[in-house]
Amino acid sequence: PATLLHVTASSVGSTVAGRIRNTDNTDAASHAALQLQVGGGSGGDPYVHFGGAVSDWSVGLDNSDSDKFKIGDASTLGTAADILTIQTDGNVGIGTTGPGNKLHVADTSTGIVEVLRLENFNTTTATGRGAALNFNTFDGFTTSKTVAQIIGTSEHANANDGSLQFRVRSTDNIVSNEKMRITSAGNVGIGTTGPGAKLDIVGSTYPQIMVSDILTDATTKGFSLAARQYSSAAEPEGYSVIGAYSTSAAINSVRIGGFFGENNAATDISFYTAANATTRTGTEAMRITNGNVGIGTTGPNIELQVSSVSPRIGVWETGVTADNLKWDWIADGESFKGRAVNDLYNAAGTFLQVDRTGTTIDYVTFPNGNVGIGTTSPTQTLSVVGTVNFTSLDT
Repeated sequence: PATLLHVTASSVGSTVAGRIRNTDNTDAASHAALQLQVGGGSGGDPYVHFGGAVSDWSVGLDNSDSDKFKIGDASTLGTAADILTIQTDGNVGIGTTGPGNKLHVADTSTGIVEVLRLENFNTTTATGRGAALNFNTFDGFTTSKTVAQIIGTSEHANANDGSLQFRVRSTDNIVSNEKMRITSAGNVGIGTTGPGAKLDIVGSTYPQIMVSDILTDATTKGFSLAARQYSSAAEPEGYSVIGAYSTSAAINSVRIGGFFGENNAATDISFYTAANATTRTGTEAMRITNGNVGIGTTGPNIELQVSSVSPRIGVWETGVTADNLKWDWIADGESFKGRAVNDLYNAAGTFLQVDRTGTTIDYVTFPNGNVGIGTTSPTQTLSVVGTVNFTSLDT
């Protein structure tokens, strides 16, 4: 024998080389233990060495490293081959001998390292096969309660696609309440299990999205939504779409197309509408560009330009009797008219008409009603209160 105890066997099949047994079954303290112990802190390591034909494994305490329990792929402990470490504080390390958390997994490989795999071995063809990561707590309970889950599951039978689900326990104590899902298409659904867009949110009445750069009370807050530009390499900051800015308890401001210095400003802003709810593209109804507003035109040349066949600008007054609330101005051929319009907008009386030929004004007429100058109650076709000065009078 080469050691104090040396057991050798050369039999075919299973061999029990040693047994420690306590046959007493009347006392819970009647243990059967194998104790490995060294002389003290300056001694070696108490461990068991398993020697194989290809590799060696060691299990025991590393006396030189604060008596950490280790499993290593070598004939001794305390080398770079240490694989699993359990500290005296209960932290477990895989790939590290100094775990900083209850489970600390480390690897020195380049690229992405797969450190944890949860796998469902059920081979039955069906959708919804997967594995879950549970988060449990005893808070307020006498037994462990699952308060949240992250589930990875297949989306279709016999397919390689999958989805990631996020579930949390609600006040009804049901952990199956799914709150968010990421599908194989990359769509994110909040409140829906079948998101049809990159972000699909379904909630109760009028769900909200709230964004702010800070939560501190009585502090200026802002938010900006930006889009990438055509030349994203030259202009990586993108351009502003819409933003919000609150500077005091009395000011809540919405900024469209600019203002925030982190992004470039928009060059024009267009508004589209459609005649029904099934038209995809729609028609441009208004555009703001270079400070000019265009309605019915994509290239306004002045501050406000309205373009169409017989364009109209209307003024609607509230608090008046029927057929007395609508007024409009209309460009009709070579005439520009001011009109009083009925409520149904199918009849109008012209009170002022200007006719032109090119840039020349041919005449200005008042087709209906009496005209008053210096009075608000003209009784004749032309009533003047005040002095009239004629340089010529054609009778």
